[in-house]
Amino acid sequence: MRNLNVSTLVTLDGVIQDPGGFREIDEGGWGNRYFDEDAQTYALEHPRESDAFLSGRVTFEVFKEFWPQVKEGEYAQTLNRMPKFVASRALSEPLDWNATLLKGDVADAVRDLKRAGGPRHRDVRERQPHGNLDGSRSD
Repeated sequence: MRNLNVSTLVTLDGVIQDPGGFREIDEGGWGNRYFDEDAQTYALEHPRESDAFLSGRVTFEVFKEFWPQVKEGEYAQTLNRMPKFVASRALSEPLDWNATLLKGDVADAVRDLKRAGGPRHRDVRERQPHGNLDGSRSD
């Protein structure tokens, strides 16, 4: 069975939104000044260990507007080629950027993804309160 893990950039006072400056909030991009070569190497470990990217609609829409435009660098190349699974009631298929819409109950769909086999890790960007989460790390 696969593991379901969360990778989150978070400040000491608990801010997690828009660390990369995707214009989600006025203060976006707060993480960029700390993202040196060591941080980039560390951040790349998680996608390397993952075989898919699981997110909600908002994260998916923000990421799909930015990352497909980035052609260089292992992080971008890994993220761009990896399959994506999206939890949304507002979107409909077909989705672009190598994405599949989760059908039915999200908790059940995530359990099915975990049971599907394959590598041990999945990358998750949304909170997951249904007992499916196997680990997390805050960068």
